Amino acid sequence: MFEVRISGARAEVVIAKLGFDYSFRVEATGFAGGIWLLWNEGSSVEFFEAHLQFIHVRIRDRRCCRPFLCTAVYASPHSGLRTQLSEGLDLLATIINEPWILASGFNVVMSADERQCGAINSKIECSRFRNFFCNHGFFDLGFRGPKFTWSKGQLFPRLGWAFCNSEWQTFAPNTTVQHLYKLKSDHCPLMVSMNPEKVENETRPFRFLASWLSHLEFKDVVAKG
Repeated sequence: MFEVRISGARAEVVIAKLGFDYSFRVEATGFAGGIWLLWNEGSSVEFFEAHLQFIHVRIRDRRCCRPFLCTAVYASPHSGLRTQLSEGLDLLATIINEPWILASGFNVVMSADERQCGAINSKIECSRFRNFFCNHGFFDLGFRGPKFTWSKGQLFPRLGWAFCNSEWQTFAPNTTVQHLYKLKSDHCPLMVSMNPEKVENETRPFRFLASWLSHLEFKDVVAKG
């Protein structure tokens, strides 16, 4: 999956050079980037929704024991349109009970320690996204590599995320996320690996979304658990 700012005939040329068997894309519009989904023979993709800010699919791959859901996100740089994104994802989350991963550019920070210098989102917007992930029981898959995935001047936030639901943790417990270094973009690409090579004596990382601590019902949920 790719976030891109080219479309039309130029996009067709680039996709052909990448060498994948199949492709699907949401076109870029102005400063709002598009989303490309590329895959090879051996995987089948069932499309459920192609939103301006995300593509939601079910993937069947011969290397996996069962199908899984994947949502590729590229949130709009405009806060008003990002509200439509959170509303769309909220509707999806209410009807899903199978392994699900959401990844890529959400263009929002979840807490103050996810940025260096400056403010990038309103407290209301940060709270909206925190509540979405908390209310639906999503886990931050963590990352390896650079902490911040975007930069402008002296502002360095983490805008790229990969989240999963509890069914995913059972389905692919060794999933890792690598923040790659930027190349001709102001965003760091995210590489999600479902079956990474095992490193000797490596301890599986504890995954916890720090922003859960600020949720009003956090203490009650822990007490009930």
